[in-house]
Amino acid sequence: MEYIPQTGIVKRDSVTDSLFVEAEIDQIYLSRMFSGLKATSTFDNREYHLIVSKVLPTVTKGRFTITLTADSLKNLESKSIRLRIELGQPKDALLLAVGGFYKDTGGKWVFVVEGDKAMKRIVKLGRKNTENFEVLAGLKAGEKVITSSYENFAERDSILLSEISSD
Repeated sequence: MEYIPQTGIVKRDSVTDSLFVEAEIDQIYLSRMFSGLKATSTFDNREYHLIVSKVLPTVTKGRFTITLTADSLKNLESKSIRLRIELGQPKDALLLAVGGFYKDTGGKWVFVVEGDKAMKRIVKLGRKNTENFEVLAGLKAGEKVITSSYENFAERDSILLSEISSD
């Protein structure tokens, strides 16, 4: 699932006396934002499920405003909360954690663990969020990949795990 992390402020609607969340979003997401998108937030160990209820498309200083509603935002008025706004429907995908390897490989290859060594393998990465890359080709579910920096090993085709273990 692709999502964007965002901060919103819980406010009170003076007409309906109900709480809602207002968030300013970067204009690059304007074409992908619409009423009905889902969002989640965790505050004080409680998870809140929200829905985008309004998109105000006027862009000011590179940002536009959305409002979100939830069944209950009790005790959150005037609080700033972290949101994860889903930018579409969930889709099955093989994921690879974001890591330092990308800086060294441009996402074109990774070191895959095979026994006591790691072998260089060409991969094709797709979409990315703050936590994961979508893997389009080159890896299978369950394979172990080294995602930390390859700075000291980028020129090699394989490495012994004993060379990189932190004992």
